This record gives sequence, C-alpha cells and structure tokens, in this order.
Amino acid sequence: MQNINLKQLLSQKLSSKQIQFIKLLQASSLEIDSKIEDELNKNPILIKYQNEKKYNLNKKNKNLLKKKYKINTNNNFNKLEYNTSNQYSFYDKLIEQLNFLNLNKKEYIIGKNIIGNIDNNGYIKRNLKYIIKDLIVENIKTDINEIDFVLKKIQKFKPTGIASKNLKECLLIQIKNKKNINKFYKIAFKIIKIYFKEFIKKKYKVIIKKLNILNINTIKKALQIIIKLNPKPGNNLNNIFRKQVLYPDFIIKKKEKKIEIFLNQKNTPNIKINKNYLEKIEKNNYLNKKITSFIRNKIELGKWFINAINQRQKTLLLAIQVIIDIQNKFFLKEENESKLKPMILKDIAKQIKMNISTISRIIYNKSIQTNLNIYTLKFFFSDKIKNIKGIEISNKIIKNKILKIIKNENNKNPNSDRGIALVLKKINYKISRRTVSKYRQKLNIPISRLRKKLY
Repeated sequence: MQNINLKQLLSQKLSSKQIQFIKLLQASSLEIDSKIEDELNKNPILIKYQNEKKYNLNKKNKNLLKKKYKINTNNNFNKLEYNTSNQYSFYDKLIEQLNFLNLNKKEYIIGKNIIGNIDNNGYIKRNLKYIIKDLIVENIKTDINEIDFVLKKIQKFKPTGIASKNLKECLLIQIKNKKNINKFYKIAFKIIKIYFKEFIKKKYKVIIKKLNILNINTIKKALQIIIKLNPKPGNNLNNIFRKQVLYPDFIIKKKEKKIEIFLNQKNTPNIKINKNYLEKIEKNNYLNKKITSFIRNKIELGKWFINAINQRQKTLLLAIQVIIDIQNKFFLKEENESKLKPMILKDIAKQIKMNISTISRIIYNKSIQTNLNIYTLKFFFSDKIKNIKGIEISNKIIKNKILKIIKNENNKNPNSDRGIALVLKKINYKISRRTVSKYRQKLNIPISRLRKKLY
C-alpha cells in the first residue's frame, strides 16, 4: 500500500529579471556594451541617443556614505584603450600553418578540430578518443591512428612543443627539434624521458648516480638546456598575436587631497524608448491586438532594461566609493602597498547595506585606473593579520615580505617555512610556520628543496 505524505516547503526562487540584473551587475565595461547591443538588436523599441546622461546617487544612498569625494560619470578617456596588437590571433596563426600542410579534406578537418582543443598554454588537454566522438557530429569517421598522424604534424608547428599532451612530451619535442645536437642535448633528453619525476623534484644527486656522470659540469650544461626550454608554448603566441583591449571600469583622479571618481561609460551607449511606438499605441485604435500586445510587452521590457542599467551604475558607484574611503591612505600616499588596510567583502556590504554575494559580483572582473597604474578590484581586498605590536595590517604586506626574503635567500641553502617565520619575527611580524606555508603556496612558490639550485 502506497503512503501519501503532504509536506509544506518554503523556497525562494529568482525571477528571470533578477537573474538578468545579476548578470548585468557582474559584467565588465566591455561585456556590458555587448549586452546593450544585444538588447538593442532584440528589442526594436529601444534606440540610442547622443545626449549625455547623468547618474546621481539618491538621497537615501548618499546618506550612507561620507561626502569626501566628487563623483562624476560623464567622461571621455580615450587613453583607456590598450590595443596590444592587430595581428593574427593565436589560433589563426596555427590554422595558417595547417594550410601549408599537404592534407586531404578529412585530415584538414581533423587538424582544425585538434587546434580548436589547444588551451592558452599550448597544450591539448582533451583526450583523443573524445575528439573522435566530436568529429562524428561533423560526419567524419576516423580512428586514433589518423588523429595521431595529424597531431604529430601539428606538433612540428611554431612555437615548438605546441599541441603537446603534457609537459614531459612538450620538453621532449623541443629537444628533438634542436639543431646541432651534442652530447649535452642527449643527456638532457634522457633526463626528461627516463628521470622526469626525479627532475621535477630536483633530485639531482639521484640523476647523477643513475646516469653515472662523473663531471658535475656535464649535468649542469644538460640542466641549462632544459631550463631554457619553453614549458608553455602557447603563451608567446598569446602575447604576440592575440588582440586585447582593456577598458578599466572605474577611473580615479587625485588632485592634492581630493579624489574624483569616474565610472567609465566610453563603451556604454545611451538608450531610450522610441516615442514613435508610444504614439502609435495612443493614437491608432485600428492596430491588431497582437501587434499592440507585442509593442506593450517590448516597451515594458525596454523600460525595465533601462532601469536595470541605471541601477547598475548607481550600485557600482556606491561600492567603489566605499572601497576608496577605506583605502584612502593607499591612493593619497603614492599607491604604496604597505598603506593598504585589511578589507573583506563584508566591510563593503555592511556600509552600503547589500548582500555579500552582490558585492562579490560587483568586484568580479572589474578594474580601476589611477594616476599611476591599473588595478583589479580584488587587489584591494585582503585578510587582516596582527603584528607584534597588535596593530592590524593587510596580509598583502606579509606576502610581500615573504617574497623579498625568498628573493634574497641563499640559493644553495634556501629558507624553510620555519626559517622564513623566524626572519619575519626579527622584523616584528610574528607569523606561524603554517601561515607562512599557506601564503607561500598562494604565491606559487615551491618548497625550499625545490628552490635549491645545483652548484
């Protein structure tokens, strides 16, 4: 016999408009421009206009903040564009090399698919078996041998080592393609092929013993060859050929002891409702009901979208004003990182009375331009830590101290995490070994044994 139970559940769901506003809030200046263009294409009721549009904080929100800074949203900073290159993209350059190969139609399609699966570092992370399945969608039946045949040809492209499956294969391909290979190259090849695990762990004594090398200079020269290889062959092409335009979302100008805040709107067109459609509904009674309903729906959506854009501008300005208020010393003291105060999302949320998740979306993928530099908003957030005097400081200061200690350490005998903690204690920062270890890992610095150089 079936049991029928009645349960009462309370749940909260976001409407489609709320989800859309969250996406608008999270978007950067370039992304918001694209979203507005999409909306203009979808909604014929919306049009652009040339007049400047002012966004003002309402009285309720203004009272939440100190009136220290001048806020302006009407700006035209042409210098915000940073075109790194107008040349070919990373993938275009590889396709160009593919065109020079004497491949049949099937092999060419396989080659394009392989290139499409190469990541920014230059590696092909997708399993070749899955590439076979991907090609079935394009009505291409192939096998692992054909895929491997084309892959090996692509791996001979410039830069050398492109389309490798892993770091080991990448380094081996680069050594193979070197001209005038001498005995040191042969030893380097053997180290990577046979003793790769020992190499990445810097167990040089083990390698010397297994290769039966008597002269220490021999292993040094072989290791120098490996060190000069490129572990990320895709990076160079990215830097050289990929077109990139950077538009900071905020601009601040420092004038003596005053800070002006601007919201970059260079790529945000002004939009409004086309009055012609409003007049058609008001004056023409002969319009089809379906047409009238369609126009009214588009007008409603258009008004909501315009209000959402306006609300986004106000919310961004509120958040950036609080950030600058907290980090006031940093901006006024020549942007010295030691002047940064500990700051977390909760600090911003509390002042402008918003959820922490909303603040997280505001700072996501956003940047700010100052008189001296461009920073991501995430740069200004850090946890607090106390020094010996009990004064709260940003953990960024500790991270910079750790970097400096490691930079100046003896490469023959690098500092352990405990050793770094002792050095920090001498300069009035009492930090545990575990904390040093955590910060070192966040800085992507290897342990002392792996920092040791061969002498």
